[in-house]
Amino acid sequence: MNPQPTNPVAAGNVLPVDFTKPRRQSYQPLFESGPSGENGRRVPGVWVDPRTGNFYWRPFHQGRQTWAKLDAKTPRRAELEVAKLKVDLALSKKGLAANPLVRTKSLAELCDFYLKLGCPKRSGARRAGVQLKKEETRVAWLKKWPGARHSASRVTPETCVDYHTWRKNHIDRGTGPGAGDRVIDLELVTLSNIFRCAVQHARQTGIVTNPIRDERRKFRLQEDVAHCRDFQPQSGDELHALARYLFQSPKSEVLGWLCLFQSMIGQRVSEMLRLRIDAKTREHAGFVENRKLWLYRSKTHKGTFPYADIHSALDACMQAHRRWLADRYPKARWFFPSPDDPTQPVGAEALSHALARVAGAVGQGHRTSHGLRSFFVNVLRSMGKSDAEIALRIGQKSGGQLIVTVYGEILPIKLGWLPKEKGAEPAWQPWLSQEESTAIAASHVEQLQLQL
Repeated sequence: MNPQPTNPVAAGNVLPVDFTKPRRQSYQPLFESGPSGENGRRVPGVWVDPRTGNFYWRPFHQGRQTWAKLDAKTPRRAELEVAKLKVDLALSKKGLAANPLVRTKSLAELCDFYLKLGCPKRSGARRAGVQLKKEETRVAWLKKWPGARHSASRVTPETCVDYHTWRKNHIDRGTGPGAGDRVIDLELVTLSNIFRCAVQHARQTGIVTNPIRDERRKFRLQEDVAHCRDFQPQSGDELHALARYLFQSPKSEVLGWLCLFQSMIGQRVSEMLRLRIDAKTREHAGFVENRKLWLYRSKTHKGTFPYADIHSALDACMQAHRRWLADRYPKARWFFPSPDDPTQPVGAEALSHALARVAGAVGQGHRTSHGLRSFFVNVLRSMGKSDAEIALRIGQKSGGQLIVTVYGEILPIKLGWLPKEKGAEPAWQPWLSQEESTAIAASHVEQLQLQL
């Protein structure tokens, strides 16, 4: 009979086991191989891990000596990489390059850093309101891009082309060759803003230059730009037809007034919505004094017209508007209260959405809020105002050249804020008395004579 194998544990024997963790082999200086296999020249500044074969550099960082893994796979490339890292480290101490020993944040991390600071402007001030919401939306799209996961140090002007290619497949702006290019250009402006912010906080981000500041490609061609004039009412009659249509519904009445006021004041919607009925001084938008309506002006608007002249058409509109407000929203503080919450102004995008719906009903083509601003510009042009003066009246300090670029050349036509068709009444007529209507009719004739 064969003897059974003896179990040493069962037999009471204990196997010797060494639980001591083997000592890690230290990194060794790297030598080039000699002709006979012996160590040759010492590769300066390069060490090698004998277990993995990876190359390392041993610099001083934050007051102590540390190890930095190299990307190189050969001794020669490792030597060149260390030489470059030493130069970058010396330049980083002078603020001329990123510190190679600090991990560069990914583009997505820079986006989060920018959002955390409130999407700051060049001055460092936090954005607010509609401006902030639009910037946050653009940052959200930049974060969705697959390339946002990579290090921000990999961003180059070619990155803008890669982003454009990806973004075109995720945008719903028509089918033409230039569809969506304006949106993408604005998102790349935001990308440049993110890098500008990162440079201003280089110690936290490790970013010392904006790689797309001067070399960012613009994808929307100038010849593809549609002038705002293409989306403005073609006459005072169309303007009042739009307003009358909006007046038909209690929900859109306020947008009818906003449509009329914007065409006669020419300010951006965000500025129009700051007009208050209870304004007490010139510093508050909505204050009326000496036939002038004082407007909202930020620090960037300093030097432009802080008020709008109350001409006869605007005067009549304001009288009817006050009557409407007293009837519909007697406790409202704003010129254009929200139907859902009268304590707040109506939404900034509501007018544009409403005009898009009205276009089919009125049958005059697509109209936009910025088109109403263009209507104001071209009414003043038809009255003989210079583009330089008009620019200041709509809050632009760039002069008349931008007016031509955005609103097109001066046309040899006469425009006005009142309807010209025989028997046509202003859209606000139902809120005025007979006496007021007579006075406005006289002003109407005066206005028409000025336009002829």
